[in-house]
Amino acid sequence: MRPDVADPYLVGHGDLRYSVSHYDLDLTYDPAGNHLQARAVLDIRTLAETAQLVLDLHGLKVLRVSVAGAVLNRWIHQKSRLTLRLGGPLAAGSTLVVSVDYKGSPGTMPGPDGRAGWEELDDGVIVAAQPHGAPTWFPCNDRAADKARYRIGVTTRTAYTVVANGVLTGRRAGRAATTVDLRPRRPGLALPGDPPDRTLCRHSARFRGSRSPHPSRPVAGRGDVSIRRPRTDDGVLRRLFRPLPVRLLRRRRHG
Repeated sequence: MRPDVADPYLVGHGDLRYSVSHYDLDLTYDPAGNHLQARAVLDIRTLAETAQLVLDLHGLKVLRVSVAGAVLNRWIHQKSRLTLRLGGPLAAGSTLVVSVDYKGSPGTMPGPDGRAGWEELDDGVIVAAQPHGAPTWFPCNDRAADKARYRIGVTTRTAYTVVANGVLTGRRAGRAATTVDLRPRRPGLALPGDPPDRTLCRHSARFRGSRSPHPSRPVAGRGDVSIRRPRTDDGVLRRLFRPLPVRLLRRRRHG
């Protein structure tokens, strides 16, 4: 079974030998310098006998990898693929937990119809994870048939607000940084939901003429705003899914 043909549309993404039932993601992000420090914990079930697993992770540095439920001999991260070589073959139906610590400056990655993923804006970030941008910010099994549940924790500067698909289940605010916890309502792809999947914007921004994409309405403030269109090539998203439901808004500068 070749992991590089898991999805004929996205050759080189995904691995048919296993499925992820849950992603637990803790992200610490500083917009100044576009620096991400994160940990991802994946609950995995093997679908075929295998002695290695391959995850997708693009443009970020892997710091450490650990596996519970199997012996990890070594790991190799190259060409956007994180390969875990185990101590011996696992039978189909085996369960294990993989933890990956990583960091770096995320960006977009190329795909068959353009670039997608983590994109810096003038003052914030927007992430289009469909159809191939999820590996730009967390290790995943990036194939459309592999749906999973998520818990996503994001810590960033208090001046910013995280807007994402899902239910806001926790918020811890500090003077310098704020942490939010999100849980999508149902299993989804990597990443769950409709694009744009995640936005980081100033508190003064709000969405005009559109409902907030987050049911818990974390966007706050009454600042004057103007439409800020992301530079990501989102033509493929419009053709394959539907028009982007919202646009990132920012304060209009006076003077």
